[in-house]
Amino acid sequence: MKVGISTLKALKDGRILIEVGSKEEIEKISTSITENCGKEVEAKVQELRNTRLLINNIPENITIENATKTIRELNSELQLAERDNVAKFIYIMKRNTRNLVTDVSSHTRKQIMNTRMKIGWVK
Repeated sequence: MKVGISTLKALKDGRILIEVGSKEEIEKISTSITENCGKEVEAKVQELRNTRLLINNIPENITIENATKTIRELNSELQLAERDNVAKFIYIMKRNTRNLVTDVSSHTRKQIMNTRMKIGWVK
């Protein structure tokens, strides 16, 4: 196949982890595995998870239902799509400060991390 495998590990649960350098090599290995060993072995390509972003001290009027829409509307300069920022949950700290946890897509993470996010009247 002429693929440069950088890491080959046997995991505790019986699976094998293969790391390569590029997406083309991943596709070559996964198609070769499914063609040659399709009945016995399944090739699964791991996808990157979204980054979790913690927004501290959000106002009382922000809920899970309206948080994503509010962030998109108040931060229009970021040009976020609905799937780029998804509110997960709100939790309350000891001093009654409310914090919001959101999932941020990997392609907008740098853009969001380098700006001051506006939520309600708070930056």
